[in-house]
Amino acid sequence: MGISIQAQKFSDSKTEFSTEVKNWMLLSRNKEAPAIAEQWMSQWPYVNLNASEQNQFEKLLKSMPTMGFKSPQLAYLFIRCTVQFSDDAEALKSFIQVWEKLVATKDIKTAQTLAEAVENWQYNQQIPGLVTILLKVKGRLLVTWPSDGVLADSLGQKSPDNDGWDAPGSPDIPTPNAADKNWLVETKTAGPILLWKFPEIMYKTGRDSLMFTSKSFQWSVVNKIGKGSETELPGGILGYLDATWKIKSFEILPKKGQLVGLEGEWVQFDKNLAGKGKISIKRKSNSNLFPFEFRSIDMMPTAIQEKSWKANGRLWILNEKRGLISSTSELAYFQVMSEKQVIGQITTKLMWLSAEGNVNIPSGKLVAYMGTKDTLQHPIIRANWYPLQELLHIRKIEGGPMERLLFEDSYHQVRISADLAILNPQLRKIDFFRLSGKNQVPAWIESFDYFDESRITALQGILNYNPLRILYNQIIETKSTQIYLRDIAVKYKRDYASLKSGFMMYRDAGYINYQEETDQISFTKMGRHYAQVQFEKKDFDRFYVASFADLIDKDSANISLELGSQKLIVRGIDEIRVSDSLKANFVPINKQVVFTKGRDFDFHGEIKVGNYRFRGPNFQFNFADFTVNFPKIDSITFLPRLKDGSLGTRELGGQFKYESGMLQLSPPNNKSGRLGVAAYPKLIIPKGVTTYFDEPWRAAGLYSKKYYFKVPRIELDSLLSKDITFDGSFYSDGLFPVLKTKLELMPDQSFGFKYSVKSPLDIYKNQARFTLNESLLMDREGLHASGNLSIWGLSSQTKTTTFYPDSLVAKGTEGKLISVYQGKNIFPSATFGAHHLQWHPLVDSLWIYPEKNRISLFNNQIQLAGNLGFHQKKVFGQGQIYYGDGVFSSQNFVFSSNAWQSDLSDVKIGRQMNLFKPSVYAQSISVEAVMGTQKVTMRANKSKSISDDTSTLLFPFIGYQSTISEATWDLTAQRFKLSGKSGFELSRWTQDSTMFNQDSTMKQKKIAQSDRGIIRASTADYDLKAQLLQLGGVKQVGIGPAIIFPAKGLFAIQKDGQFKPFTAARALLDPDNNRHVLSDLQATEANADSWKGEATYLLPRASGDSTKIKMRNFAFVEEPATAKKAAEKYIQAEAVLSEKVPLALSAHQQFKGEIFFKSNQEFLNFKGFIRPVIGLSNFKAAWIPFENVGGESPNLKLTPSLRDEAGRPVTAGIFINADNKLYPTFLGPQSDDLDPVLYAAEGEVLEEKEFYQVKGKQSDMKLYVKEKRLEAEGAVQLFTGNKLLTSFGKISMSTDTLIPRLDTWTSLQFPFAPTILKVMGDRIVKYNLEEGLNTVSADEPEQRDDYLKRAEQVLGKVIPESIKSKMDQNHMALDKVSPEFAKSINFSSIKWAWSPNLSAFYSVGGIPLVNVGPVDINSTLKGYMEVIKKPSKEEFYAYWELSEDLWYYFAYFNGELGVYSSDNQFLAAVREAVKNEKKDKKEGEVRVVEAERDEKAAFLKKFLTLYRQDAPVKKPAPKSKVAPKPTPGAKPKTKSGGF
Repeated sequence: MGISIQAQKFSDSKTEFSTEVKNWMLLSRNKEAPAIAEQWMSQWPYVNLNASEQNQFEKLLKSMPTMGFKSPQLAYLFIRCTVQFSDDAEALKSFIQVWEKLVATKDIKTAQTLAEAVENWQYNQQIPGLVTILLKVKGRLLVTWPSDGVLADSLGQKSPDNDGWDAPGSPDIPTPNAADKNWLVETKTAGPILLWKFPEIMYKTGRDSLMFTSKSFQWSVVNKIGKGSETELPGGILGYLDATWKIKSFEILPKKGQLVGLEGEWVQFDKNLAGKGKISIKRKSNSNLFPFEFRSIDMMPTAIQEKSWKANGRLWILNEKRGLISSTSELAYFQVMSEKQVIGQITTKLMWLSAEGNVNIPSGKLVAYMGTKDTLQHPIIRANWYPLQELLHIRKIEGGPMERLLFEDSYHQVRISADLAILNPQLRKIDFFRLSGKNQVPAWIESFDYFDESRITALQGILNYNPLRILYNQIIETKSTQIYLRDIAVKYKRDYASLKSGFMMYRDAGYINYQEETDQISFTKMGRHYAQVQFEKKDFDRFYVASFADLIDKDSANISLELGSQKLIVRGIDEIRVSDSLKANFVPINKQVVFTKGRDFDFHGEIKVGNYRFRGPNFQFNFADFTVNFPKIDSITFLPRLKDGSLGTRELGGQFKYESGMLQLSPPNNKSGRLGVAAYPKLIIPKGVTTYFDEPWRAAGLYSKKYYFKVPRIELDSLLSKDITFDGSFYSDGLFPVLKTKLELMPDQSFGFKYSVKSPLDIYKNQARFTLNESLLMDREGLHASGNLSIWGLSSQTKTTTFYPDSLVAKGTEGKLISVYQGKNIFPSATFGAHHLQWHPLVDSLWIYPEKNRISLFNNQIQLAGNLGFHQKKVFGQGQIYYGDGVFSSQNFVFSSNAWQSDLSDVKIGRQMNLFKPSVYAQSISVEAVMGTQKVTMRANKSKSISDDTSTLLFPFIGYQSTISEATWDLTAQRFKLSGKSGFELSRWTQDSTMFNQDSTMKQKKIAQSDRGIIRASTADYDLKAQLLQLGGVKQVGIGPAIIFPAKGLFAIQKDGQFKPFTAARALLDPDNNRHVLSDLQATEANADSWKGEATYLLPRASGDSTKIKMRNFAFVEEPATAKKAAEKYIQAEAVLSEKVPLALSAHQQFKGEIFFKSNQEFLNFKGFIRPVIGLSNFKAAWIPFENVGGESPNLKLTPSLRDEAGRPVTAGIFINADNKLYPTFLGPQSDDLDPVLYAAEGEVLEEKEFYQVKGKQSDMKLYVKEKRLEAEGAVQLFTGNKLLTSFGKISMSTDTLIPRLDTWTSLQFPFAPTILKVMGDRIVKYNLEEGLNTVSADEPEQRDDYLKRAEQVLGKVIPESIKSKMDQNHMALDKVSPEFAKSINFSSIKWAWSPNLSAFYSVGGIPLVNVGPVDINSTLKGYMEVIKKPSKEEFYAYWELSEDLWYYFAYFNGELGVYSSDNQFLAAVREAVKNEKKDKKEGEVRVVEAERDEKAAFLKKFLTLYRQDAPVKKPAPKSKVAPKPTPGAKPKTKSGGF
């Protein structure tokens, strides 16, 4: 039997018990066993055990071998522990009790571990068996066994795959799972426990150690896990100097090297956050901080608040990083603020907050708010807040299907694709940018109803099932929108994990929602749309707007969303794809569009639909109706289809001018074109179109706008397959009847039409008829056809006929003319062969041009070598007529049925004229021949005016020439006779031997004649003896540049070309301009160049009559030509008028002085004085110097420098005299030059039929003499110089009563402090808004013209037209018109009445207040205004009342404007402004001060008593004085008086 077995036996002897135990320990052969055995022998029995306990201990030891505890080593360890506990009764007993339990359960292994742990701690206060970890506990040790403890199967728990410590600094730190209930839960332990109270603990690995104290600490010897309570760790060791981690319960996990806080609080910034955390005692190299993690249990009680954002969540600290994470009930959130309003929010499971204010959100859901209902959303983004720029950068999640997720804008019903979105809270705007490949890949928006099958195809990849189809089927089958994914896996017998991965791809791409907690899936909005398109054939669209970076300005956003105005702006647009099936694209001219509500937007640019192009300034796209409305359009063009089916390159149709209309792209339920687009797009223009044919390339642009094609209503369908064809009517201003046909594209690529009819067409307003051989065409050549023209008795068979607006041009083969027309013999009979024909209906002219042969007339009695024409049912000819021995050359022969004539013909009569001179030669005379009489009558030409060398009859033997009066050539007798009443011209003739060409019968040279002394007469009596030719019927004679009209038409020529003296003649001195008329001309000497004598000049007046001026000293002046001026002839004369007999220039003007006349000048030259003749009692008149070029009424110019004959200033205006009375002046002096001005006019003096006027650029004064009324407009000087109280407007005054009425824009331009005006204006606006007042505006549309004019006058400069146009359309705040208005208070139309007794103007009616400084009011107030205007003083008072509790009072006198109000805030602003003024007041300086409290009441009483005739209020009985109600602030200065 071995030693160990022997040692297991104990005797019953108590005296041997200690020795037996000793021997058992010695068998362990432990080197320290002898020493411990000696201590055992010396201490047993233990004094801390009573007898019963000693017996129990002895019994325990003796039972150990029988219970399997045979090992001497185990006995050694047990005894050693008890020996060292011998002086601590509680510790000794606790250890023995636990040992008894282990022996009873025969748990040798645990007993061994416990003994070793206790023994080791007793040796060095350390926990053994922790490898690299040192755990040292100082304190009093007790050993316990929890009553509910169960032995564990292992000495520790299995670590999770990733406990979060592997990469604490990585940006890819996994987001904590808010629903993870197993994070840092208490570790279950069992078996013996080592227990310390208030121990000091050292937790160490390598050089890193953590030392702390706690309320208690216990160590599980089985699980090797420590647990404690009530300890604190300073934040400094964790990197947070201002924090403390107070731990209520914790665990030490040596295997992980961690201290885990199961319950505690993180204390920082006066906040206590309950939560859990853990520390790793192994620090990273070069770091003084322990790796640390803390998570609060609940959301923070108050959100983290910064200037532009606030955030909340569960606090998560991970080493030096701080973040917010979600809880089990809600996500963490980050809200962007603008003016205390949330404009954007990101909900997330995690966000990081840096000490510098940066916020990083790795993943979250974005919502931005537009109005109260609409949002911009993105299901998953990452974001960063940059505090310096105050901007939130939002980026998409890159990689995988989530990269394709888009922003969803519910207000505009679009999705936005961009790499980066920047939310600017200050501007309340989100800018979207494309960053990667931005010059190749655009940012874009697409409709909510957009569908792209390729996206689903790419997402489907190699999946052998379609998640969309499966989910759709389940929803239809179950009639539930939420489906359990596991139910799908069971139904289709699929592996749940693999099925889920496919569905998650669709979730990440934005088509499916998945709830992890419930395992439920459903469609997103986009997913539902894609499913319905695929499986229900739902309609969709392809609306897509791409934004290219190279088409926008540098640093500009591709897309901007203004959250406040709810505008969506897309820039960098090349084209907008509206529908690919319809080939519809929009091209905005400025490369951008602005969406208003929904997907609607307006733009200026071009619409491409198939081969059509629409261009206009205001296209209005309505997405819901899928229409484009255009109130105005520039052009609609299209590219024609060529014969090979391709499109041409030149756009056609641009000449059509359309009115408003609509382009229906497709039915609203067929935006995709799935139902077919054959009938679409449709163009609808209710008022149709009128197209003209006036292009320069069409018949040289001859067709005016009277020739047009009218389409009453346009409804064109199938624009993708059809060219423009319009059903309508062609209107030709009577050229043809109205032709109903189709406007279409002709083969020559012009727009025109074809028209065919068998019956003859009435043409040119029924003047002729045309029978078509072929279709009538309108194309580039114009209107043309072939056929037969029939007009009057003429018939022409044509090969080609072109119908122009003013003419018909044809090429014919043959024709004839019959004499009978409408039953009468009218025309000569004629025949002709091949010819050209031209007919001009407007001038009633038709001409036939034979190609070869002469035209035979009157059955071949005469031959016409030339052309035959028709006019007014008469027949004409051009060329030569051969008749007997005569040859008649003319461009205008007239033929009747039995005669012919010419009003302008050259005649040669004679035989063998190719060898000899003709017997009679005449040029440009009238001839007439009646067939059968053998006589030709010749007369002077009666047609249009002719030059001096025409219509001349020459008798070579007498050397005299004359215009022919009448002569008859008798072909049988060959005689001439001059006679007739038509008259003739006389002129001298100089013989010229070269005037006839003997080799030709044609005219070679016109008869030479003088251009001097031409006299037209009807009769002549030539006295050869007296050398006097007496003429009768003389209408006029030219003398120099003038024309003389002899009395009774009698005129005589004497020897050497002298005229016989004449009287009572009239003369026109400037015939070219029909001006300067003389009467009663008395000529004592005269010839063709001049005269001497006197005459009366007739000065025309506006009334229609004339003023007579006696002229003398006539002189005929001839100025030779110079390098700069042509030669000139004119006549001059003069007259003198005295004051006693002045010249009445007009009804209200007299003139005295000298008058000079020159016929080459338009007006007479006056040098003297003009006196107004008004005839009203209140007006003074004076002689005013005048010297200028004038007419009937010489136009004075009234200027400040103008003086009368006495040297006094000449004025026109309204003034106040020393008696404080108003008086007017009109071109007269003032009573006193120092009288104050109310109104003064300057400008040109005009006299009209109804009034006398002084009109200038800035003033207009009219005096109605008969009505005794004065009207004035311009600057109204309520204050002298129109300063401080600047007014412009109208004045109406009776010249009898001198009581004016004023209507003025009045501007208070006192030196107001800006704060005074701002406070006053804001208070008035606030009151109006609170009370909901709706008064008449100060800028009524019907008075807008006066408003604009006066605003510009008050401003003192021109308002730009762009601003003035906006003001004309709608009311515009004056400070937006010009910043200068922000310094004043303006009233647009004050009605003023005049009180003569008080010399004061007072307001009548409401007070139209436009603005108070920078604040726009535009409202009519109750109030009273008064201006006292006297030579000695000018004062202003005003009271404006919004209610009895809100009023304002102003009073100006003695250089100060006193103000007072019921508004305490206004008074405070006044006092603050007064306090800041300099004490020293400069001379002439105007200051604004606080008025006395009682001034307002005094003013109202005075105003209502004097001007409104209100009954005076009786003074009440005296009452005890009550202290006035205090007002804010001290009163530095007040102003009183003024009444």
